[in-house]
Amino acid sequence: MQKNFSKTVIFLSTFILCACSNQSQQNISHSVTTTTTQQTTAQQTIMKQSSTQTSSTVDYDVNEIVALVKKDFPDFDIESISLTLNVPTPLFEVDLIGNDSEKTIQVNTQTKDKVILKEEMLDSDERNGVERQKEAINTSSLSSITNVLNAVKQTLAVDTVTKISLDQELGITYWEVELYSANQKKEVKVDNATLKVLEIDHD
Repeated sequence: MQKNFSKTVIFLSTFILCACSNQSQQNISHSVTTTTTQQTTAQQTIMKQSSTQTSSTVDYDVNEIVALVKKDFPDFDIESISLTLNVPTPLFEVDLIGNDSEKTIQVNTQTKDKVILKEEMLDSDERNGVERQKEAINTSSLSSITNVLNAVKQTLAVDTVTKISLDQELGITYWEVELYSANQKKEVKVDNATLKVLEIDHD
């Protein structure tokens, strides 16, 4: 009788230990699953925030950048402007042209700090204001980036905007917007004065 009682106690003890072990494993599994779900949710949130930062809803005051650059470089005219968005801190690059030389200036959109990236003399036949007269952009009436992007969105669906540039060709000042639409890269040219879409290139 004593032997049977001992066997019963051992059996019950083993059963209880197994049950506790299974419960512990279930708790650990649930904890791992919860942590993984939280990490996935956090990653999705970060991706969504990153996409929002480079989306077409972001606006930067190009006229403010023009004023800042002209204040520091009054003897130069603006030849082109570009804004790169698919980076942690969006950056403006401004190409300047003077009578005898040209510069490229980088402007931080957050701090407004300016850095000279490149500076060189013009060719001899381009000096004395010859090239400057041909390439200088009239920046007195630039369309806002918001209005340019709104014009693009009236023509096609915009997923993400990666770069916006201002340039001039044959006397026409235009914006070029690099973007993704339906997972396809496109480049859209928009007339600065009329906000009319001039051209759409598909990569």
